[in-house]
Amino acid sequence: MARVWIEDRIGHAAYARAVADAKRAGRTPPGRYRVRWYDPDGKPKMKTFARKVDADAERTKMESRLNDGSYRDPAAARVKFAEVAESWLAAQIHLKRSTRGRYRGVLDVHVIPKWGTTPLDRINFEDIAEWLADLLSGEATGGRKLSPRSVRKAYGVLSRVLGYTVKARRLAVNPAVGVPLPKAAPADHVYLDDMQVDALANASGAYRVFILLMAYTGLRWGEASALKVGRVDLDVCRARIVEAYAEDNGKLYLDTPNNHERRSVPIPRFLAEELEPHVQGRGDEELLFTAPQGGPLRARNFRQRSGSGRPGERPR
Repeated sequence: MARVWIEDRIGHAAYARAVADAKRAGRTPPGRYRVRWYDPDGKPKMKTFARKVDADAERTKMESRLNDGSYRDPAAARVKFAEVAESWLAAQIHLKRSTRGRYRGVLDVHVIPKWGTTPLDRINFEDIAEWLADLLSGEATGGRKLSPRSVRKAYGVLSRVLGYTVKARRLAVNPAVGVPLPKAAPADHVYLDDMQVDALANASGAYRVFILLMAYTGLRWGEASALKVGRVDLDVCRARIVEAYAEDNGKLYLDTPNNHERRSVPIPRFLAEELEPHVQGRGDEELLFTAPQGGPLRARNFRQRSGSGRPGERPR
């Protein structure tokens, strides 16, 4: 059994002086009853109460938490949310850089402005539910309503940070668990038929084959733009996908494919014939497709050129 005891300070000279000093200064006198205990690390802790009934309740609570393993140091829960959020994000070394970047954005735009200066032990279920409702209505964002999907993303990041605090033994429970979430409408996926794919590819001018490659192999933009000549084997009609371009704060970098999945994808025979001119006479390390001025194709720039009627610029 954990040892938790109550110290009655009524006969202590130091306590009598503290009470007298408080009365002269017009302050509330310090509590008569002091609950004392040792935490799991053997460090002495205490909490003061004016009434015996409150001290008894605290002693019972502390004994229970120390015995069942749910004890958390109250001081550890008084740290502000923003500090723990930074520790949590720094610890996500298993995530792709792009995923950490998205979490960073959600923290900076939605989560930290609301919770950054709040001590962990002041974050509760009811306030989280109210915050989500305010995000949805625009009350928390200056009138700009967030979609249910965006609200769920903000909640997800908050809940992950609070879950981290439980594992770090700052909080006993995650107050975000069970908070009602808005239902996100399922995304409407648009699938093109062969004629529509051909029309889109033909409208892309010099990048016609690039569009066909994505359409008929299922490659994502970052994977297709990072594909090198040496990873395309037209004899067996396959391409090896080992890396992909991603973007962070406007800067491109090479990363692993989505879900870290390296794979080999089949290329339809007709498309292999279309790819032949892009492969012949080129080095294995060259990008299969490049931007007009060289370098990797960026989705944003491509869309801008398409919107201005210039998708047919000659690739290098």
